[in-house]
Amino acid sequence: MKAILFILLSVFLNTEIFAQENKLSSETSALISSVLFIHELNPTEQQDSETINELFNMSLRHYLEKKKFNVQIIDKAFQVLYKNGSSDYSDSPEERRMKSRRALCFASIALLSETENRPTFIEYSQFAMTGNIEKPNIDLLEERFLGLLLLEMLLKHDNKVLTKQDVQKVQEFVNLQFDNLSPVVKDKTKSLIESYASVAK
Repeated sequence: MKAILFILLSVFLNTEIFAQENKLSSETSALISSVLFIHELNPTEQQDSETINELFNMSLRHYLEKKKFNVQIIDKAFQVLYKNGSSDYSDSPEERRMKSRRALCFASIALLSETENRPTFIEYSQFAMTGNIEKPNIDLLEERFLGLLLLEMLLKHDNKVLTKQDVQKVQEFVNLQFDNLSPVVKDKTKSLIESYASVAK
């Protein structure tokens, strides 16, 4: 009888933990999508930006559904990345657009890749957004960069390598950019940080 109760308790606890993990992943991915998606104002650029949004959305779903890495979609992501590889900008909005597009392409590749390759492409996505290691520039891209940090945190958590320092890195960014983030994004990020901090090593 005790053995049966122990098994039932174990099943219940594992089911509860699984449900909590799914909820955390779902909430994180929803916030990531809301801040990373490109909201294009220029009609002539809408189609290309929407293609990249769709690519990222498909890659995120692919990852959440725990599918194996997909070479064909990765090839497509690299093709889109190459098409948006120009560093010759006509103005600041175009610079931000191209940074965002490249960052989402690299993030998509990370999500579609094997576990050991993901950190490299996440770094590439962050560098694509900042544009310069010594003098990073994310003016008007603060929330989008936060999305990349949240994505990195999600991947590390799922790979069971998330540390308190990783969570602190996100918190420090929020503190630094506090005035540049919307109240909704700050509230949702605060809740996620608390959840991840409770399970980080």
